[in-house]
Amino acid sequence: MTEPSLHPSAQKSRHTVSRQWILHQYPQRSHSISGAFKLIERPLHPSTPSTPQGTCIPANKILLRTLWFSNDPAQRTRINNASPDRLCTDLMREGDVMSATAIGEVIESSHPEYRKGDLVRGAFGWSEYVLVDTDSSRDWQLVKIPPKTNPADFMAMGGTALTAYFGLLSVGAATSADKTIVVSAAAAAIGSIVTQIAKNVVGIKRVVGIAGSEAQCEVIKERCGADIALNYKSPNFRREFEEATPEYVDIYFDVTGGEALELSLRRIARNGRVVACGAIFRYDSGGEEMAVSAKAWTNIIFMKARVEGFTVSEFKDRFPEAREQVFRWVRQGKIHPLKTVWRAKFEELPQGMVKLLKGEHVGKLVTEIITE
Repeated sequence: MTEPSLHPSAQKSRHTVSRQWILHQYPQRSHSISGAFKLIERPLHPSTPSTPQGTCIPANKILLRTLWFSNDPAQRTRINNASPDRLCTDLMREGDVMSATAIGEVIESSHPEYRKGDLVRGAFGWSEYVLVDTDSSRDWQLVKIPPKTNPADFMAMGGTALTAYFGLLSVGAATSADKTIVVSAAAAAIGSIVTQIAKNVVGIKRVVGIAGSEAQCEVIKERCGADIALNYKSPNFRREFEEATPEYVDIYFDVTGGEALELSLRRIARNGRVVACGAIFRYDSGGEEMAVSAKAWTNIIFMKARVEGFTVSEFKDRFPEAREQVFRWVRQGKIHPLKTVWRAKFEELPQGMVKLLKGEHVGKLVTEIITE
């Protein structure tokens, strides 16, 4: 094997191995993941030349220590033991490093554009240290974090904000002519951004947000601008849903499935749209209870409604445009990043997935690694 060439300023590194969380076996239930992952230790790069003093950083590479991890429902779908052709992303295989977007701090670099102390976001997975080939920056999805930027805020306005942007404006084709929009999981990462764009940018008359606690309902109204917030755990949820949608539902933004989907289809307006980008209810339960009733399904026909699923990767060529617009709205005060930061040790990282699927957080759930 040919050894990689070294940059003239290549440094000797203490870091020759990294701890990683791998998929050990496919879980049966989303909350029963204790045996799904395994913590192992691997060489940072098998072909990196070693010396008694350490490892040389090859040319155009950077060594990162990951400090913030994004927690996303899509991670759960990737560890289902399902047919690969039925998934929107590549299926994880047993032994793979668990996929995740993360922000790492550059601790060593042989690339002039990256300096020690820089923060970089990328598809690093659940690895404590990552040796990144900057020549493959597109594969790593590298983005340098602007100076003085809160990493958790940057996470909150990342992929989930783009999902909200394209789902509402492109797939849902939302306009100010729409009278009512219902947003599921409106206190979570995607839903909180959808709610704010719908109210503060598009100007939809009635924005109804659904959440799982009274505290989250207060967040939806006070911080996201929703006109009405409904707690789906309320014993009167069905009646309250009907009362909240007197002019029916022009757009239902769905990231959960379950009862909220059923009720929205029953109340769908003529030419209404259902934007389907997630099914957290299914991830949590196994999905057998998700079937909609014949009455709800018939409304799609009679009301000439449109149900469309999507993944944000479909719009990757338009990401720069969307990021620019989203951050413009942030600067204008029209939308605000909502996040919950969970501080944990690297050894506790998988518990972030449990917290995510329990749905007790507000906005984007970000894991911040405690360093000693």
